[in-house]
Amino acid sequence: MLAKGRLAPTILVPTLLMGLGGYLISFAFSPEYTSQSVVMIEDQKVPESMVQPLVSTDYTARVSTLAQEIQAESKLRPMLRLHFPEKSPDEVKEMIDTIRANMSVEPVPSELLIGTTGKEPNTSSFPGFYVKYTAPNASEAQLVCNALTALMVDENARQIADAYIGTNEVLNRGIEDAKNNLERLGSRLRDREKPRRSKSENPAPEDEVLTIDYAFAKKQYESLLAKRAEADLTVIMNNSAFGERMFPLQAADLPGASSFPNRLLFAGIGLVAGLTLGVALAVWTKLRSKAIQRETESVNLP
Repeated sequence: MLAKGRLAPTILVPTLLMGLGGYLISFAFSPEYTSQSVVMIEDQKVPESMVQPLVSTDYTARVSTLAQEIQAESKLRPMLRLHFPEKSPDEVKEMIDTIRANMSVEPVPSELLIGTTGKEPNTSSFPGFYVKYTAPNASEAQLVCNALTALMVDENARQIADAYIGTNEVLNRGIEDAKNNLERLGSRLRDREKPRRSKSENPAPEDEVLTIDYAFAKKQYESLLAKRAEADLTVIMNNSAFGERMFPLQAADLPGASSFPNRLLFAGIGLVAGLTLGVALAVWTKLRSKAIQRETESVNLP
């Protein structure tokens, strides 16, 4: 029978060898470094019942949309030209594809921002987000991550400004049309009232309908004026400390170690694989030893 002392090397040797092998294999992969920044979102401080926001407050969807929009070539190419002027057009195109594959955005749990800022950032379930970028070296990862963060913050501000311009243009056209309609109805109403006053006649049904149309047109005109005033107030609020704020809370860090390959993970996988192989070898060896022992005993029988 195989001695117990011989089982230990059978298990230990492949475990150590494959653990070392997994660690060494990790050096065959090019290292990658991941940098991340933290962007905070603060809700507007004026209640929505008083001033409606111009853009969606569904931050999860909005941040996801922002991340997709800044990956457009029209956004990334100028940024890369600024930070990597030595790159050729083909290299810039390759970097654009690389950014799209290696950029990610993840929500930041509320409790983490509370611990960072010392106060509740807002009442939403999406108080902020990480911008992460992975590159072949640490400095490039940090540079691109900071640039992508700035693009997202600037794109959000641009969309809010565009929303105001678009809303204002629509309201101005609506106000002009409503004003012209109100003046037209008012003129018709006055023209019909003059002969009726001189003859002391009662209002005709058509006059009553015209009066109702005029009152409705007046309410519509006043409603549009109120909406434009609210839009103007929203712009004033966004340009002050009372509007929504999206800003970098922490700049992109400089990675101190590679995020891939995880050498300890490779070594751990090797150890597990080696241990599994060692146990299998030990079991097989023990079973084989018993089989040989039985054959020997049967041959030696008288």
